[in-house]
Amino acid sequence: MHPRNAAAAWRFFILIWGFAMLRKSEANRRIYVMHRRVYRILNWRAGMATASMVVGLVVWPVFAAAQNRPDIGWIAAGHEDDVVSIAYSPDGETLATASYDFTIKLWRASDGALIRTLGRFTSGVFSIAFMPDGQTLVSGSFDETLRLYRVFDGELLWSVRDSDQVLCVAVSSDGALIASGTSDGTVSLWRSSDGQFLRALPGNVGHVRSVAFSPDGNLLAAGSDDNFIKLWSIPDGALLGKWSGHTDSVTSVAFLRNSRVLASGSRDASVRLWNVRTGIAFWTIREHTDDVRSVAFSRDGRMLASASEDGSVRLYDVEQQAPLLRLPGHSGGALAVAFAPNGRTVASGGGDSSVSIWRTSDGGLVLSLSRNRLPFNAVAFSPDGRLLASGDESDAIRLWDAQQGTRLRVMSAGRNVDAVEFSPNGRLLATAQSTTAAIWRVADGALLHSLNNRDNDVYSIAMSPDGRTLATGDQTIIRLWRTRNGHEKHPLARRIDGARALAFSPDGRILAAGTGGREVLLWRVSDRTLLRTLQGHTTDVASVAFSPDGQTLASGSWDRTVRLWRVADGTLLHTLTGHAMFLASVAYSPDGTTVASADWSGFVKFWRASDGEPLATWDEETGPRINALRFSPDGRAVAYAREDATVAVAMNPYADPPDCGQNAELSIRCRRDGRKVVATLESATPQTQVIFTIDGGQTALRRTGRNGKAQVKYADQERGPHVVRACALESGC
Repeated sequence: MHPRNAAAAWRFFILIWGFAMLRKSEANRRIYVMHRRVYRILNWRAGMATASMVVGLVVWPVFAAAQNRPDIGWIAAGHEDDVVSIAYSPDGETLATASYDFTIKLWRASDGALIRTLGRFTSGVFSIAFMPDGQTLVSGSFDETLRLYRVFDGELLWSVRDSDQVLCVAVSSDGALIASGTSDGTVSLWRSSDGQFLRALPGNVGHVRSVAFSPDGNLLAAGSDDNFIKLWSIPDGALLGKWSGHTDSVTSVAFLRNSRVLASGSRDASVRLWNVRTGIAFWTIREHTDDVRSVAFSRDGRMLASASEDGSVRLYDVEQQAPLLRLPGHSGGALAVAFAPNGRTVASGGGDSSVSIWRTSDGGLVLSLSRNRLPFNAVAFSPDGRLLASGDESDAIRLWDAQQGTRLRVMSAGRNVDAVEFSPNGRLLATAQSTTAAIWRVADGALLHSLNNRDNDVYSIAMSPDGRTLATGDQTIIRLWRTRNGHEKHPLARRIDGARALAFSPDGRILAAGTGGREVLLWRVSDRTLLRTLQGHTTDVASVAFSPDGQTLASGSWDRTVRLWRVADGTLLHTLTGHAMFLASVAYSPDGTTVASADWSGFVKFWRASDGEPLATWDEETGPRINALRFSPDGRAVAYAREDATVAVAMNPYADPPDCGQNAELSIRCRRDGRKVVATLESATPQTQVIFTIDGGQTALRRTGRNGKAQVKYADQERGPHVVRACALESGC
């Protein structure tokens, strides 16, 4: 069977299986999401072998085995699927969102910066809630688990299995108890400190859609698919009431701060306010035209918000019992809503996978937290390290502030952008998109030259060290172009079996090409002589990179190996194994001591360049597939582009500690937390990147908040004295 036919057969099988499962029940939403994910993984570009497809299926469970997490400086991303739960931390600084895309995301509420992604769920996350101290977050998901995460570093503290899919969670006001509701109709109480099951509450029927503790801690309310609201006494678990009134599932319940009023939302498109003492609804709101999915009170109790599948979020004056504002909401339905603690903003999550933050005073949109809709394929740092360029499948080239993550400019390429490369002086940017390459002026984003590749897709590009020549590779030919005027100089090589990767040696004399023919080819550029052919890979070579001294070449292949070759004679020095899926990118650190590699399972691996020994693996917060990876020019950061429409910049764990000079004299306050020490940098410039150095070796990258503070936590096994220094990157260290 031809590889393309094999891939198509696999995709067809997954498609039919997924839709067959979908028809069984609503509970199979998680199967639908998993089907979509597997289908996306299998829907790769043509040319994959059937055996490789099977490997992809077999290694999927490996995602559950976390090894290490990148120290992320900034990340540009968003949810991939419906955002169904949303919560503010008690101090209002962090916004948490949960989605059917199997993740929880933590955002800085002030500017919408994505702080962290909590993943490795095996199905959609339905509900989240912060503990009162804001230090931990509880989640309930379709994989039947309750989990407690530490917010500061994303560490999973405990995970317990519930009786069925967990559709809702709530935390008592003192933080001692967690309540959960499941799809089998069970409402349970758990001890928050360790996840110990305490009791199941009686009297419920049907999916439990929402649970809420009263602020005084005495009551628990639940809404379910039997159209009733139930009320229990927390001290003894007794069922106190069963309220009727809604004519369809009760999807959301929330207590007013005085514990005397309960709000409910329903699939009957209404919102009701109930007198808790009498169980009588005293206000029925019929402003929505479709299912109400979420209701929430402001902390001061003056406002009520509701989110509906009609796409709108509505605000009400509780005291006057009157509508206040209608917010446009979300194109795929508004599914979750939460007030900021100060009541000045309200956040909503929707079926369009976005999160919106609105002003409650006038309904103005403050922030929209959403991802790029299509995958990022390429990233590159400018030579001075200040800019990061990315290329994606939305036909866009984006320029970012490499330190802050601020998007500076977007250039339209008209077609999918598969490669980006800066000129050595940083003034030009070369890109590859479909059948053309292009050269842009970085200063203003102007297109200077469009290089027509004669109807052949451009697979790869490389800029010569002197910036005068751009090399492009396609299915059969490698061409050289003058960057000054965009004219073709001459073909370097013909009859190539797919030039999938190109790289110039540091002195510009040699061009390396990784090919679809399983070979790495080395040419002398001056006279177009093929110097040698490096053989050993068993399938396509997707990436090549020279060491800074030009003596060694790294190649990464779809055979899941990285190979290190001596350039002088083509000797294979080391074969680096350990990746579970196709290699997408390899890179040398600027000091030449480390090789990094990234694959389609979302793993980033670091290797010691001298002997090929593995150093570390990132498989947390790296996403389902990485398409490209680069070191920053100073070697302190690593940028990577992901298939889930994400760009991230993280700290290189093997970079030399910076010489901070005068910047080391910043105020640092330390405290112990068990076997760890928390170091807090105070009174620095707000929202700038800071490098912490612990005992002259271990480093961590952080960004200060609006209050000018940044924190790092590190192991303190010996409980001895430690020297912690902080260097503000804005100061040029």
